[in-house]
Amino acid sequence: MLFHSAFDLAEKLNTDVNSLHVLYIILEDTEKYLKDILINFTNKINNLKNDIFLLLKKSKKSSNLQNVDKSILTLINTSKMLMKQLDDQIITQEILLLSLTFINDQSKDILSKYNITYEKLLEEIKKFRKGKKAMNNSAESSFDALNRFAVNLTIMATRGQLDPVIGRDEEIRRLIQVLSRR
Repeated sequence: MLFHSAFDLAEKLNTDVNSLHVLYIILEDTEKYLKDILINFTNKINNLKNDIFLLLKKSKKSSNLQNVDKSILTLINTSKMLMKQLDDQIITQEILLLSLTFINDQSKDILSKYNITYEKLLEEIKKFRKGKKAMNNSAESSFDALNRFAVNLTIMATRGQLDPVIGRDEEIRRLIQVLSRR
């Protein structure tokens, strides 16, 4: 699905498919857990997507046919190698993202500009996975399921993303009353 979306994007932009298309799709359709991993590096994910999109718009198509750049093959081969190193049985989105920080092309350059490097990303992925391996197609959904489907109010409060409760005595009393019912 990810590569299909990358092909669609390349067709829409009238360019050859390359690793930047895959990176853009990963960032565009990113699962919540990937966003949580990337937020540890930069809170400017939208700027990163915009920079990638500008590079994609500058690239040209080599012929009338839809061509696949060699960076896609390098990405797949690198992902297979990293998958084996991590003892996984499938290539997950975080492995693809990690591969993009490993291969020497525009993707690595733009990610490093936002402080996303191979070593740092690998460390975050290992922290996120907590020793688990990707053994089937639903493996991504089993990693950190609580954070994927719930909102951590403590983290949001430390980031200042919650509304203040000062001056909301009536709302707080009502909330306590509702929550204390069976």
